[in-house]
Amino acid sequence: MFDLTEDQKALREHARTLARDKIAPRASAIDKSERYPWENVEILTRAGYMGMTVPEAYGGLGLSYLDAVLVV
Repeated sequence: MFDLTEDQKALREHARTLARDKIAPRASAIDKSERYPWENVEILTRAGYMGMTVPEAYGGLGLSYLDAVLVV
């Protein structure tokens, strides 16, 4: 067994808050409209969640796959 680092705990909490406050409230309307939620992509991009596992040398965050799983 292992413990999450403080950074990983903060990442998980930030993702949880973002999903609860920005994505979940509009989920039903998006489902009913049957359209792709590009606004969600923008929200996730602004939060820094796109390219999490891409190396920093290529413009990503260079985070681990575990970090990415905590966000998903």
